[in-house]
Amino acid sequence: MKEIKKIYPDVVIDMSVNSAASSTMSKAIITTINKKVSE
Repeated sequence: MKEIKKIYPDVVIDMSVNSAASSTMSKAIITTINKKVSE
């Protein structure tokens, strides 16, 4: 989670507001990042 905090501080803030929705959101963001990196 610390890695995400460095890259996306807004995501971490959002998680504290709504952890369930943001957890799914962060997974989607991570998946997107992985796809971009692998391309």
